[in-house]
Amino acid sequence: MTTARLPAALAPWAATLAPLTPELAVAIGPLLRRLDTLVGEHEPLADGLGEPEGLGGLARTGRPDQLLPAEWLLADAYPDEFLRRLVDGELLYFAPEFRTPAARGRVVALVDTGPLQAGAGRLVQLAALLVLHRRAAARGTELVVGVLGDPAGRWLTGDLAELLPAWLEARRPADPTPEDVR
Repeated sequence: MTTARLPAALAPWAATLAPLTPELAVAIGPLLRRLDTLVGEHEPLADGLGEPEGLGGLARTGRPDQLLPAEWLLADAYPDEFLRRLVDGELLYFAPEFRTPAARGRVVALVDTGPLQAGAGRLVQLAALLVLHRRAAARGTELVVGVLGDPAGRWLTGDLAELLPAWLEARRPADPTPEDVR
């Protein structure tokens, strides 16, 4: 599917929506965007900045110990000008650089593919899988999908072109039992 067929609001989703027909992509677009917002609100925050790795350039904000030596000379020679620049955010600081921690973990979804999930339930699952796959790819991890009723340890994985057909074929004739959930 080309981005020319997608509304502007879905253009960032073009790669994710590529395995779908243009009509389906446009139809579930509003649901995708709402689910993405919902997942984003509850996604765990990153562990932090990582370990320090030197200096990465100059910045307009920082701690006093990161202030450029020339700014300290300005403070000594012209204290009023130094204060004006401080208030206006014009002082220059060394910007620290941090080593980004490597991505770890994976995104896991457990789905029910029984008869009660036909129709709207199945469309919500599709939208959720698209959102989770996109977020996993952005984090450098993978999405794995477990299907209730499958043997323990069996997961659906891969890119969307592999994952979606496997998920579609995973339909079950009966709803999962409490034992399946356990």
